[in-house]
Amino acid sequence: MICATLPLPPSANRMWRKARNRVHIAPAYEAWKASAGLILNVAAAGKRIDGPYALSLRVGCMTGRRLDLDNYLKPVNDLLQSCGAVRNDSDCQAIDLAWATGVQGAVVTVTAADLIPRIEPKPKRARKTEATSA
Repeated sequence: MICATLPLPPSANRMWRKARNRVHIAPAYEAWKASAGLILNVAAAGKRIDGPYALSLRVGCMTGRRLDLDNYLKPVNDLLQSCGAVRNDSDCQAIDLAWATGVQGAVVTVTAADLIPRIEPKPKRARKTEATSA
């Protein structure tokens, strides 16, 4: 299990910016990723989940603003992968996401969880060509 209290992540709507017909990482997201990455690396202390996992995220309430809770999920899941805490964020099989009072930032808990057996795609069969069928 990996548990860390991170600074409040930027909204998924603010991760990328467009300027002069080019899309780039927003400076605020880049700064958050750097500081949160340091905290996560210390909290993980070499731990890594190589397979399916469950993610619990408690985000500190911000009063007086209408915010979408699910917009905080994407940056955190991406951070887990980029820091090497999880192999791939596509391995996330369960998400427990909620606002929390008394929390500054976001509390992240990641646990190994094989809830749904992953079905690997069948290998494609080679097509018969006219030369091989004759």
